[in-house]
Amino acid sequence: MFNGDRKALARGSLFEFDESRIKISECEDFRTVFGFFETARSEEEKEFPLAYGMLIHDNFIQLTLLLSAIYQPQNQFCLAVDGNSTKEFVEQVALLASCYPNIHYFITDKIKWCGYEILTSVFQCVDYLSRLPSDWKYFQYLSGVDAPLKSNLEMVRIFKAFNGSFNAEISPFEYYRLNRKLKVLSQIEFLRGTTCADESLWATIAGNPDKLAMPGGFNAAKWLRKHRGANSDYYVSRYQQYVNRPPAKCQGMEGFRKTGITGEPLEIERSVREQNCSA
Repeated sequence: MFNGDRKALARGSLFEFDESRIKISECEDFRTVFGFFETARSEEEKEFPLAYGMLIHDNFIQLTLLLSAIYQPQNQFCLAVDGNSTKEFVEQVALLASCYPNIHYFITDKIKWCGYEILTSVFQCVDYLSRLPSDWKYFQYLSGVDAPLKSNLEMVRIFKAFNGSFNAEISPFEYYRLNRKLKVLSQIEFLRGTTCADESLWATIAGNPDKLAMPGGFNAAKWLRKHRGANSDYYVSRYQQYVNRPPAKCQGMEGFRKTGITGEPLEIERSVREQNCSA
């Protein structure tokens, strides 16, 4: 199937996952059904813990499948639960967090597409994770509907190669996003009046080291002058395909590609990439 065999893809496309058969009521269920690792898979991974922030709102089984694929006890996870989520979903997340001391959650304001509350929710996760005693090395921002394309060990080695650098899209600020009626009081308050504020914050604060010194900071203006017109296909930690772009027809959710069986060969070949509005 991963090699693109048409017969295997045809058989796989007929498979229907019946999540109603999965019943979770206690901690042991997560271990037996989803196989969460109870120890680090290698000394290298143990010595290089990662941190994840996720904005989530529904489909607990899909979320748990994602978490079980990237979970190791040395990593830290912050789950920002959309205020629009059902009571049942929140209770399921609370049960999961009660079973694993490195999984943390909180309820956010009600999330709207490209709303300012996305930025504040992710920032709250970063703030919380930064206060933990865990000495995690890199933070990744995901959504509850992502699928891992790299193992934890592969991501550890990728981030080691980054050597503390920052991975984000770098581009001049797009002025169509501005709310010109808003007086700029501070960077975050300024972004409250823009479209998709979460797309702008991280590269802005990392790309202005003279204004805010931070780990991995760089001079974004100098970078843009040097690399103007160059290929910007350099996202390593996350990959996303938009439905209005090639190479494949697919179902979409908020304009993003929802990959199925027939999309797997493409996804396996690609590096995991990051585009900041993506979640």
